[in-house]
Amino acid sequence: MANKYLTKLIIMRTKLLERSDSFLTLYQQWLILSKINTLEYLNTKLSDFYINDKSNLIEVFKSETQNVLKINLSDFDNSNNDFLLEFLKEKMIESKYFISLKDERIIENSEQMMAHRYYLKPEIEYLESLKINAFLKFGNLFLEHHFDVDQSYILITANYYSQKKYDSFDKLIEVLFKN
Repeated sequence: MANKYLTKLIIMRTKLLERSDSFLTLYQQWLILSKINTLEYLNTKLSDFYINDKSNLIEVFKSETQNVLKINLSDFDNSNNDFLLEFLKEKMIESKYFISLKDERIIENSEQMMAHRYYLKPEIEYLESLKINAFLKFGNLFLEHHFDVDQSYILITANYYSQKKYDSFDKLIEVLFKN
């Protein structure tokens, strides 16, 4: 008789996230042709969420140590959603963050889910030059795009450490989705 407490086996493979030349070329085209419409649509959905405190596309979780924004992208063309992730990463690099980790995860159980992830940290030297060494911008960030055949979503996670000062999570979202 099988043990009823056994869970499903989940296999996760991880490798370095690398962007091909063709991806980068298509990303540049997306910036020119689709970025503004995508950001306008998402800003409308974010505004609706913050004004009406509900949305079928947006979820927010806030705690003392972590804030998470989940944006359901199922309405979008899946082939373009990694461009949004790339754009968000570039926005944080402009905001004096550096990439600490970038990976692609393939999570297999009954179906296959993929995740492209960037882990970013604030440039401490830059912050110290501003004489705000106890101030850590938005915290350490995960920017992730999860997708499979049925769903696609972006996760933005800000991690905080005690005894430190941070800008608000709402300010982070404003920075990320500003045109």
